[in-house]
Amino acid sequence: MRRNLLSLRLRKKEKQHKTSLPPLMIIDFISLLLFSSLANRIRRTFDLDRVIREAGLNIHPHIYAARVSLLLILSTTIGVAVIVSSILFFQGLLIIQIIMMLIGIFTPATVLALSLLYPLSMRSSRRNSVDSELPFFVSYASFMARGNISLVKVFERFAEMPLFYGMRREARHFLREIRVFGKDPVLALETVAEETPSEDFKDLIMGYTTMLRIGGDLVRYLESKADEMFAKMSEKIKSLIERMGLIIEIYMILSVVTTLSLFVLFISAGGLSIIGAQGGLSNFFIGLYIYLILPIMSIMTIIVAHYSQPRQKVFLRKTVDMIFPGLLISVVLGVLTLVFSGGYRFIAGVIDKYTTIGLLISINTPFIFFSGFIWYHYRKETKTFRGINQKIASFLEDVSEARKTGLSPERSIIQTMKRDYGPLSKVVRRIGVAVSLGIDIEAAVKRGVRELRNWFARVMFRFLIDSIKVGGGSPEVLYSLAKYARALAEMESRLRISLRTYVMMPYIAAILLSISSIIFLTMMLQTPTILGQGSTVKIDPAAVYSFVALLSIGININSWIMGLVAGKIAELSIGEGLKHSLILILTSLLSQIILIFLYIPF
Repeated sequence: MRRNLLSLRLRKKEKQHKTSLPPLMIIDFISLLLFSSLANRIRRTFDLDRVIREAGLNIHPHIYAARVSLLLILSTTIGVAVIVSSILFFQGLLIIQIIMMLIGIFTPATVLALSLLYPLSMRSSRRNSVDSELPFFVSYASFMARGNISLVKVFERFAEMPLFYGMRREARHFLREIRVFGKDPVLALETVAEETPSEDFKDLIMGYTTMLRIGGDLVRYLESKADEMFAKMSEKIKSLIERMGLIIEIYMILSVVTTLSLFVLFISAGGLSIIGAQGGLSNFFIGLYIYLILPIMSIMTIIVAHYSQPRQKVFLRKTVDMIFPGLLISVVLGVLTLVFSGGYRFIAGVIDKYTTIGLLISINTPFIFFSGFIWYHYRKETKTFRGINQKIASFLEDVSEARKTGLSPERSIIQTMKRDYGPLSKVVRRIGVAVSLGIDIEAAVKRGVRELRNWFARVMFRFLIDSIKVGGGSPEVLYSLAKYARALAEMESRLRISLRTYVMMPYIAAILLSISSIIFLTMMLQTPTILGQGSTVKIDPAAVYSFVALLSIGININSWIMGLVAGKIAELSIGEGLKHSLILILTSLLSQIILIFLYIPF
């Protein structure tokens, strides 16, 4: 009986699997059936075959073009419906009609642009990932070539390295071409070169295959490519510094000059609402700009800087784990501050100088605590990062020099135990002790770097293991490793020193916004306000302080975000930006409180 029931259930499941199709497959089928010709035009016009191949997306270009066609037709239909609705149902409401017509016009254009930008962004992300890791790959291939290790073996090693993302993906692509499609290594290399979006990587692979065919000196070729890569890297650092300078200059223009100009217009127009007349529309536009447009500009600046800068793949687990508790405690502190500072009375309708200040303090308290709390844990987890790149290069140079004296690679590492490498000393001692006890070099290094969170140092230790276990650990191999490690460390140090000069720009922006907004407001309050036929209207203090609260809270939030911009641009990290956010929001809050007491007379 049970067997019959089980067989019936299995038959039902088989029927369901046979009859039911995934929803996405159904959508693709409908798209291909209805819009195949339009999909062909989109595919040819925007060269989707090449873009999708270089983006590494696992979808046929024609199917993707059909999806885009379906979304375009649907969004166009919705846009036309919105335009027709605005004409039929909102006659006489010109502003609403204009807004709805703009929505109807830009909806299909936005959908088409986003659909086409997705593969382009994926291709750009893949190219940036490969380009940022390529100097490490070329360095590794160069010193491993001195140990008679071929590029095929280098790809096999990179395919197993979780420290890399872009080059690991390319390595797996290469191995798939060999193991799944049965291609010979040279043909597989050419296939990888054709499908990669990185021109530097393509040039490296095509040159390598040419050298294989003509029987050239592969070691010399890889070393020359490594030197060429470092020269290009130096030029890229120069262009990156210039690009960061341009980004921060544009950001300063948008966030300071534009904001101050708009403040003059907004506050002048907002005088009507401050004295109690009908001017609420001005307050709406002020809130829209401060709470939406300006934060979006700051966030977009952070995103642009992120994708322009080299990225290091280190997951700070302890810091990330403290984000949710930090948010929870921040909210609780904010509510308690709202109660004890009297800020709740502002919300209840009792609006004066002291309730306004209480509200400002209670709104800013969560930001202040969260910034300090998370930055403390971030700093605690990354305290060994400072100067560690130079120290790992010095360590490898010392190992190389000891190896030249005839000591084995293991004894060379043990010799470095007594030397001072700053934050790296504990790691070196743990590795040296483990090796001296007879533990395998790979196991010893893995134990030693378990608590190490610096990506560059972990990569160099991984390279050290492979140079000994795979490359033989000869003096030439270790010397090449040390040379490339020093060059990479110098590049990174130069980049950080050059970018540090931009840290003051967001500070200037935040302080100017905090001080100038209150000063503009007080200048307007000191100007006689005339309405009608020469009749003077008294200023409403409650309206003034409501306007001050609206303005000050928005500026403080933007000051906090500007701190993140400072950290991302000047120190390559949003975590470091929390330190600047803490300083800026405290400075902004204190300056606003002082100016309220000094310049607002009621």
